[in-house]
Amino acid sequence: MNDIVKMTIDGVEIEGLISFRTDYCFNVKITKPFQNISGGCNISYFARGHRTYKGEYGKQRILEELKELYILGKFLFKNKKKLQEKIGQLNINISQLSARMIDDKQYKIHRIALRKRLRSGEIYNKKYQKLLIPIRKESEQLEQNIWQLTDAFFEENFPMIVPIGMRDDVLTIINIING
Repeated sequence: MNDIVKMTIDGVEIEGLISFRTDYCFNVKITKPFQNISGGCNISYFARGHRTYKGEYGKQRILEELKELYILGKFLFKNKKKLQEKIGQLNINISQLSARMIDDKQYKIHRIALRKRLRSGEIYNKKYQKLLIPIRKESEQLEQNIWQLTDAFFEENFPMIVPIGMRDDVLTIINIING
């Protein structure tokens, strides 16, 4: 695919790359004046009807998405100092949580060790489940806590809604700026 789309807002030329486009979904990545931010949209199965992203409606939606990416990039650029400070605190909070709780990687290590014990006959299925469940729950709780911290970061520091699918890109950009 890789079609280029362009528009001008307030005298600034904005360019994007359509990396994926079907009748019912698309993804566009801004390439100028900012980079590394992408977004997209899809039409849910139950809402498809006669609308598709292939024609004029699709072109309009892609341009709207590109405009939103530009607004987000502009906000990141203008507020980089404040965001650098805030991301530093978020990273500290996440590190403190991760140090106290079992993360997904540690959960997988525990699960593999328990499976070996199960296969060797050292423990039976009931004991395996009894040992695994609290570890899994702690790992899931850590994920939930990190999500809540991250969600609060976006709520407190961004005037616009940053879609969940775009948040990792935005955090990476702020961390690179901070880096």
